[in-house]
Amino acid sequence: MNSLLFVYGTLRKHEKNHHLLSQSACISEQARTKGCLFDTAGEEPAAVLEADGYICGEIYEADESCIHKLDLFYQGYYKKSVHVETDAGIKKALVYDMKKDDCADFVK
Repeated sequence: MNSLLFVYGTLRKHEKNHHLLSQSACISEQARTKGCLFDTAGEEPAAVLEADGYICGEIYEADESCIHKLDLFYQGYYKKSVHVETDAGIKKALVYDMKKDDCADFVK
C-alpha cells in the first residue's frame, strides 16, 4: 500500500538524499505544514510540528519499501500523519519529526 509522504530538507528534489525517493512519484512540489525546522549541526534538519510557522516541502507517493528505507534513515525521528497544504488542497501525509524537547540544543 502506498502512502503520501511530506519531505523537507535533504530529501527534496535536487538535494543530496533525494535518491532515497527515486522510485516515488512527486504529487506536489509546493507543499507546507505547520511547524519549524532546527539545524541539528548534522546533515539532516529536524522538523518540530507546532502551531507557529510553516515548513515548506514536497509530497511524494511512497511504497512500503521506501517507507521502510526512510524509517532506517530517520532513526531517532518520529513518524506521524499531518495535514499538508498544497496547491491542490489539503492532503494527509506522513512526516518525520522530532519532539521540541529533543531539539533544545539545536539552532532554530
